[in-house]
Amino acid sequence: MIKYLRKPGKIIGYEIESNDETGELELIPIFAKGTPYGCLYAKKICDEVGMYRISVGWSLCSKKDSFSKDEAVLIAAERANENHNSNMIIPHSIRNEFVSFCERAKKYYRLNNFNHKYVIVKEEVLNV
Repeated sequence: MIKYLRKPGKIIGYEIESNDETGELELIPIFAKGTPYGCLYAKKICDEVGMYRISVGWSLCSKKDSFSKDEAVLIAAERANENHNSNMIIPHSIRNEFVSFCERAKKYYRLNNFNHKYVIVKEEVLNV
């Protein structure tokens, strides 16, 4: 399974939604597909004991570099294959997308066991 992380695109329209309780109309923006900046990757693996697990990897592109889908998938796949049963650090900036992707992977593979313990860390700003 692969999911590309994207920046929000431009607003291309609005959807009108009415509130049943108050009767007020609300405009909800519809966004175009944004430019990708990262990738989430999941696969089903069989460990040494013969038990199936889900292994998830991620990749993010630096603002200084140009994004390549092939390179993003390759990096995410390599991270998914790293040290089984270890802690994997997930950037805080992709936390929400990562959690929803893991829920989707659990449904897709019909498994609840993950290969790594995922730790979300808030990045520190470096004053350079």
